[in-house]
Amino acid sequence: MIKKARTSLVIVATFSAICGMLLGPPAAFAVESDEAAPSSAFVVAEGTNDIPEGAVSVEAVLACDEFTGNVLEYAQEHGYCPTLGEDGVTTQAVQTYRCGSAWIYGFNNGIRGRMYVSYGFSSSNGVVAYRNLAVGTSLGIGWGDSSVMWSSNYDSGSRYVGAGSLGWHSASFSGTVTLAWGGWCTIPTLTDNFTI
Repeated sequence: MIKKARTSLVIVATFSAICGMLLGPPAAFAVESDEAAPSSAFVVAEGTNDIPEGAVSVEAVLACDEFTGNVLEYAQEHGYCPTLGEDGVTTQAVQTYRCGSAWIYGFNNGIRGRMYVSYGFSSSNGVVAYRNLAVGTSLGIGWGDSSVMWSSNYDSGSRYVGAGSLGWHSASFSGTVTLAWGGWCTIPTLTDNFTI
């Protein structure tokens, strides 16, 4: 009986270790705390997915005015969206709903005439479940970057775009990301100008 129990324990421990490697550390998931929630649901976290030096960044916009039902309730409970006052209106005449930052960086990677692009975003207060991004460049080459994901960070890595004339060029991207709790953020178009 003891031998079977040890074997089962080893199997469970091995399975747990493999799941831990595949799923990542539990710290990647949001944890309730007694601290007040930050004013944004999607912000760059210190030390994670750092924005490359020279990259152009922009704040993403949480679509509070489009949320309804449970999504709106969740966003209001966590301080991501304003709650209505007793008279049925918010206390601010104009609201901006910050939900984070995104960045793009164009470069020649030390090889004149060749364009590379890197872009991404980061979330410290919510896991991103889906991204729908569009990238365009002055070389006339663009692409979509849409995928299911389960992470607080995204970095496209260095992507070779193509060869072009020496001089100034640009790369832009925009899109939306859907957070695990059902809300979504819009990334306004941001453009980096650089030489290749």
